[in-house]
Amino acid sequence: MLPKTYVRIPKQQFLDDFWPTPALDSSHYRARTRQSKFRSLSVAAKEIMKPVRGKVPADALAKVVRDYKLAPGFKLSISVGTAKGNDRWGQLDALADTRPAWAKPQICVRFCSHDPFRELELPIDGWPQDDHDGYRKEVLVDITARVEELFTLQILTAAYVLIVHESTIRLSRWDRSGTVFSRKVNYAADSSVLSEVFWRISVLTDVQLGLDPTATPIFPGSEEYDLMERLSMPCPDDFPYEEGAIIEGDPSDPCRIFKYVRDKLDESLHKWQKAPFVGFSPRWKLSVPTEDGGIREFLVGPPFNYRDPKRPRVDARNGRAYIAIDCATEKIVFLKDAWRYKDADHLSEREGIMLKRLNDAGVPYVPTVLCEAELPDQKTQTPLFLPCWDDESEPSEDHGSETGSTDDDDDDDDDEVFVVDASGGELVELHHYRMVVSEVCFPIYEHLKTGRQLVSTIRDAIVAHSRAVEVLGRLHCDISTGNILVNPKIEVSAETGKATVQWQGMLIDWELNRRVEEKSRPPIRMRALRTWRFVSRAYIENQRKVLTIPDELESFLYVLLYLAIRYLRSTITDVDAFDWDFFDENNIRLGAGKDNMMHCGLIRASHCPRTTLEFIGLDHQNNAMYTPLDNLIKHLAWLCHAHWVAGRFSGYRSEIEVEPPSLNRQSIMYAQAADKENASAPSTPPALPEVPLEKKPACQLAKLKDHRAVLKLFDDALKEPWEMNDYIGDRMKYKTKAKPDVQNQNGAKKPGETPEKVLKPKNVNARKAAKAAQKNNVESQKRRRNPVRAVRRATPLPEERPAKRRRRGA
Repeated sequence: MLPKTYVRIPKQQFLDDFWPTPALDSSHYRARTRQSKFRSLSVAAKEIMKPVRGKVPADALAKVVRDYKLAPGFKLSISVGTAKGNDRWGQLDALADTRPAWAKPQICVRFCSHDPFRELELPIDGWPQDDHDGYRKEVLVDITARVEELFTLQILTAAYVLIVHESTIRLSRWDRSGTVFSRKVNYAADSSVLSEVFWRISVLTDVQLGLDPTATPIFPGSEEYDLMERLSMPCPDDFPYEEGAIIEGDPSDPCRIFKYVRDKLDESLHKWQKAPFVGFSPRWKLSVPTEDGGIREFLVGPPFNYRDPKRPRVDARNGRAYIAIDCATEKIVFLKDAWRYKDADHLSEREGIMLKRLNDAGVPYVPTVLCEAELPDQKTQTPLFLPCWDDESEPSEDHGSETGSTDDDDDDDDDEVFVVDASGGELVELHHYRMVVSEVCFPIYEHLKTGRQLVSTIRDAIVAHSRAVEVLGRLHCDISTGNILVNPKIEVSAETGKATVQWQGMLIDWELNRRVEEKSRPPIRMRALRTWRFVSRAYIENQRKVLTIPDELESFLYVLLYLAIRYLRSTITDVDAFDWDFFDENNIRLGAGKDNMMHCGLIRASHCPRTTLEFIGLDHQNNAMYTPLDNLIKHLAWLCHAHWVAGRFSGYRSEIEVEPPSLNRQSIMYAQAADKENASAPSTPPALPEVPLEKKPACQLAKLKDHRAVLKLFDDALKEPWEMNDYIGDRMKYKTKAKPDVQNQNGAKKPGETPEKVLKPKNVNARKAAKAAQKNNVESQKRRRNPVRAVRRATPLPEERPAKRRRRGA
């Protein structure tokens, strides 16, 4: 969700700062409603409140806007079925604007039964609790979800929402930092408010209404549209992307690209049906300023990667990834659009600048930057309205009592500004940022076929990480499955002399990079952006610690382990239970499996202490055998265990007995299972070079101070023959469902995740409730043994009885 920081400003200040009046000679100027109509408009505004009590005045207000031409050239449309209960969503649409909905600004109007900003009027406990507090929170969440949908569907700098509750109206502006809202005004008492608000909206430009000036919509029939259609069409000369595939023809032809790149472009333009793009196919021309003062333009469709609004994670960056077309070279590239934190400590370099330094230093397996920039004059404006109270002008204790009146709507009393921060975090300025790189990669799990591909890809990412530390002294600080991708390359085989496809790992998303020797702790907002599933055990215990190289290497182990148990053969029977027990995505607890690995130096396949996790494969005769991945993960787990034990107990004992993993003893459970299947016993793979047993804690700590020991394990594993079938497909069953029940070490079960309780308004129709109760009663009567009594009609309810006639003269 968006940051829950709200700043209230006076209504007139809201109008002057966000919706200024244009000059008389402006092309956007329109004449407002004549002053002579104000008297009849006041009567019409008061008539709005005459409908049935509890109904929102959606249709009545839309009729007033249309009859009195409050917004010249616009129409207030009311949507049916888009809000729960009696609530309605409305939208101001320009009558002469023929652009599709995604290409024009949208001013939303939310009609609600109770004011969702009621608790935000006072930052202290000045409002009494009632039965509608849950409903107000639900409406506020619904408005936030609508704004997030607009931010994803369109390219906006801000979004505006009018909140109408009975005879009051409130203005609000939403951006990635928070929300600026005005005090509610009673338009029935002062009808000029309606005329002023709707007239100002009708004379604003698209930029003033929130559209990004660096984004131009592309419509059918234009040259840019035809170019996107031509480049998205399948081409028989495209390169295959399967590892080891032989390239026919000229591999240096600039017109030939990998097939998956063209498929991704075609999917984003024609087959993208994920929310909120169902039924929409927006296309934009995005501009990126360059260092020499020029502008580079790129064509994009819907983003193929963006944050899921249903995921409960506060991330104001609104990051989106596009398959883009360079207008200058007609090459298909990768474009990232996000809102970047403007850090005051300058400890994290801008991602594009960091990648440029890596490219100049010759660091392999990192993206190649084409251009990057912070867009000019595009930053969140919510922090600009923070009140600057000094010691003398600080509000008095009775400040809340002045704002506690719900009927005080005069401009003379609407002069205070205060902040309500429901999230407890700081309000930070964000800048709009764009970056373009030449490589278009894909996740390893999309086309994974063997365990060797997984090990090789992660090994390349570790090489990139080690070179960044050696050359620039920078850590990545967000090692995860989404940041290690595959970049296919065409290389000439030394054996056959033919051009073949080779997979290379790519370490991306360097936004959270930090210096190696940095002593300052990162801000809380930056720590919350990490992928908690793959953080080190020490960081879970102390989230204020500074990340080190051992923490990053431990994260690489967790990425390898997660992908291996999900897509490769192993002795794990329930992958979902293991995932929930070992990893922790929401930072709620330390996984029992991860904790056990650090204490014992090995990974359990289940809660039984005798079942060690082992990775197996099938040979040509379907005989089970252990893969080199089994030894690799065992040694990596032992290294992390040895480092953790030595660092934790170095002050208490002079020597630590840390045994390396045994490569000869196999799992008893798996050996018995193999005997039952009449299969040959799993052959012991060639042992990796034995890691010397160290006695002193200092030696154990030195093993993970650099990348050499870990890289040697990966290189030795890749030298081993990998001719077995160890790929089994995706074994996760509960990717979107509730988490399965798992049993902890102490025997207590962790209940599965239950859906959130949906809060609904307390507006109940007595007649409908009575009919529903009667229907349930009749159905229960039918299930009884006596059929005569089952069909007998129940006594009519008081609401169903005919009204008594009134006597004459009574």
